[in-house]
Amino acid sequence: MTVEIEYYKGDTLLQGQKISFDEFKKQINTIEKCYNKDEDNFVELLCSMYHWAVAENGQQRAEFIYDRDIEKCRSIHKNH
Repeated sequence: MTVEIEYYKGDTLLQGQKISFDEFKKQINTIEKCYNKDEDNFVELLCSMYHWAVAENGQQRAEFIYDRDIEKCRSIHKNH
């Protein structure tokens, strides 16, 4: 599955194992609490802890999106 992390430095697509929207939100909340704000290692820590990988090809469509600027997760599916 593909997820997108949006923020002022640019958007990053990540690929990984299929998870639920609730699990995605849980992962994001965990990383928000422990990443190093000075180094801004949010994406690196998310990849390391939850086995996501930066997508090689930017053509995928993300199922879930996290906007770091407003700290909000959303799903492309209407029922979330």
